[in-house]
Amino acid sequence: MALTWILTEIETELRKLCGMPGTSGMTQQEMWDRINDFYQNWFPSDIDVQELDSWYEFDTADDDDGSYALPDTVRTIEEPMTMKDSDGNISKVNFYLNKSVFFAKYPEHAHDEESERSTPESALLYNRTIYLRPKADEVFTFKAASKIKPDALEEDTAPLNVQWGPAIAQGTAVMIKNSGSDFEAALEKDKAYQAMIRMINRRDLKQRSQRTMPRW
Repeated sequence: MALTWILTEIETELRKLCGMPGTSGMTQQEMWDRINDFYQNWFPSDIDVQELDSWYEFDTADDDDGSYALPDTVRTIEEPMTMKDSDGNISKVNFYLNKSVFFAKYPEHAHDEESERSTPESALLYNRTIYLRPKADEVFTFKAASKIKPDALEEDTAPLNVQWGPAIAQGTAVMIKNSGSDFEAALEKDKAYQAMIRMINRRDLKQRSQRTMPRW
């Protein structure tokens, strides 16, 4: 019978990889914490897959300061970005990652006065904060493509894709071996982990290549 790669099955695989049978070395809760730390905070940086693609949106106000902190559930945002006003009109938003360029065009304390506010036309992502300029003069809905942080696994839940299960166990084993200064074992396990990551990314890499191929 195929594994479903729920949290308890990932734990079993991880204990095999680390040589920690039963509850030796770590309690079950400690193992689960390690698995979820890797799954939520490290694993998403290694994969480029559709399961982590989403949309992030929020509403502005006519008197806010034009800055909006990203919630913990959102890893980052990217284009396309739009702004929708109360009449349903949608406009494109220009995206910046360079704060010097952004604030050269929109000085930090500009658009503070009510008469200077308008429809936001540009967004800067810096230090997990979104800055919109000009500052909004009414309620707008900002929407952007995003990469999400997956929810923590529970005892009977599986990753967003069950095929990730072995890689999550392998990657967590690398982290555990590194934290125990067993660098040789960590390096060997990382070789297997990197091979798994290439397999995971291959599916969407192939699909993206097909989409971007010119059609003559």
